[in-house]
Amino acid sequence: MREIDALFVHCSDASDHLGPRVIDRWHKDRGWSGIGYHRVVWCSEGRWVASDGRALDQAGAHVAGANSRTIGVCLAGRYDQEAPPQAAYDALVPLLAVLAFDHGLEADRVFGHREAELYGAPPTPKTCPGSAFDLDDLRERVRVLLQAMRVAELR
Repeated sequence: MREIDALFVHCSDASDHLGPRVIDRWHKDRGWSGIGYHRVVWCSEGRWVASDGRALDQAGAHVAGANSRTIGVCLAGRYDQEAPPQAAYDALVPLLAVLAFDHGLEADRVFGHREAELYGAPPTPKTCPGSAFDLDDLRERVRVLLQAMRVAELR
C-alpha cells in the first residue's frame, strides 16, 4: 500500500449527478489511463453516495506534483456560487474521516485542490473545490468525526 500523507478534495465542475463512469470517460478523453480521483461523492438517484474511482494503491491524477502520496476525492458539482448541500457533506465528511483514520492523518491534512501550494505542490489558478466551499468548516467536521472514531476505537 502506498504511504499517504494528505487527502485532496476536488469538484467536478459539472452536474452533481455525473458519477465516476462519466468522469472516467472525461479523463480517458484527456489521454489519461482512467479516472484520476480515488473516490467520487455524487448524487445518484436523489441520494449522495461515495463511489470508487482509481484504486487506492495507485497514484492518482488529481493534483500536479502531489499525486504519489495523496488520495483524491471528487465532490460532484459546481461550488463557486453556493456551497454544497448538507446531504453532500453528510456523504463526504465520513468518507474523509475514514480515509484519514485508515492512513493515520489528522484533519489538517485535508486540502482543497486550490490549496495545493500549502501541501508543497505547484500553485493552481483553480478555485476547486469551489470558492463557496468552506474548507475550514470541512476540516472541522472531519476533525470532530475523527475524534469520535478514535474514542470509539479505545473502548
